[in-house]
Amino acid sequence: MCFKNFLSKIFKKNKPDLTECLPDGLILIDEDGDFLMSNNIADEMLLDIKEDFQNYNINDIFENAVMLIKKAADTKKQVVLKTNKDTNKDLFFEFTAKKHDKGYLVLMRENTQNYKTLTNIFVEYESSKKINKNKNAFLVNLSSDLKNPLQSSIGFSKALLDGLCGKLDDKTEKYVKIIHKNSNELLYLIDKIIELSRTESGLLSHNLQYFDCIDVLRDCLKHYENDMDEKNIKYNLEIQNDIKRTIYSEDELLKTIINNILECAIKSTKDGTIDISVRYPDKEVLDDKSLIPQEDTLEKGFLLFEFKDTGIGLTQEELDNIFEPYIEVERPNRKDISNSISFLSVKNIIKILKGNMWMDSEPEKGTVYSFIIPTEKVSQAINE
Repeated sequence: MCFKNFLSKIFKKNKPDLTECLPDGLILIDEDGDFLMSNNIADEMLLDIKEDFQNYNINDIFENAVMLIKKAADTKKQVVLKTNKDTNKDLFFEFTAKKHDKGYLVLMRENTQNYKTLTNIFVEYESSKKINKNKNAFLVNLSSDLKNPLQSSIGFSKALLDGLCGKLDDKTEKYVKIIHKNSNELLYLIDKIIELSRTESGLLSHNLQYFDCIDVLRDCLKHYENDMDEKNIKYNLEIQNDIKRTIYSEDELLKTIINNILECAIKSTKDGTIDISVRYPDKEVLDDKSLIPQEDTLEKGFLLFEFKDTGIGLTQEELDNIFEPYIEVERPNRKDISNSISFLSVKNIIKILKGNMWMDSEPEKGTVYSFIIPTEKVSQAINE
């Protein structure tokens, strides 16, 4: 039976030119992958790959063809098939299949150029990720070499200011103070860059265990009490009564997160307040932040930490780029680049902990820094 008459029977219509209206190749194969029928477009495609293709099985032309065509028919989704090596043609085809009483009716379309372009983009992306990871690892491993000369400058300039070599005249003291101040600022920036490199390099070690998260928070607040007193900043701490303080996470990473947030909040606030709250998040918040609660605990498998300052706040443009130090550094009117570095480090750490972070801000009205982390092993595993 010719293909056109066969197709007419399939669709129960007497339209012998139906196949000419199709923009794609059309084939019919049996359960084993042997060819039963093909239209002219499919003939041209397949003959270009393998002469006398009708005498072969479709698996001889495309890799794992029968299995993937059956999968396409079951899922009703497209699959991409690549020509076998022995065809001497490196081509890619999109296949759509439907089960038929004689086997599988398959539409095929060549998409080699697009698929190779996407593959090249993916390869280049993976290569750039590897280069970036190696670069960050390089910076982390060089941290001592970068910091030791600065620490010497800081130490010796401090000794001079403390009178190690006698009293300095006013002009010398002024210059030594500048050396001391700038060396400290540069060391601080290098520490931030190395911290960010560590979070992006995969070298950040973490050991998940149970600990009291409120004790960690209070230790961080105590560490910054003098800084807050100097700027006349008061803090208010509100902890939900029924929260479970002992969580399964990484105490040092949580400490790094809180310290970075407190540091930035203090830096942007003068003679104001920082309101801190720890509570269980609402399920709507978890849904919005793409976090999945375990069924038996719902939102109680997570904790929401929120820090609200009364500082200078951020414009919408600054807020949009707050996690993008690489963009921010290119701006001629950029503000403190260390903030963006800190927040990207924090976001990377929270990602390691399987949580999420976000910020809200308004100029002259302050900033709200929020993050959620899982508190149980199961919550950690679900959000992998």
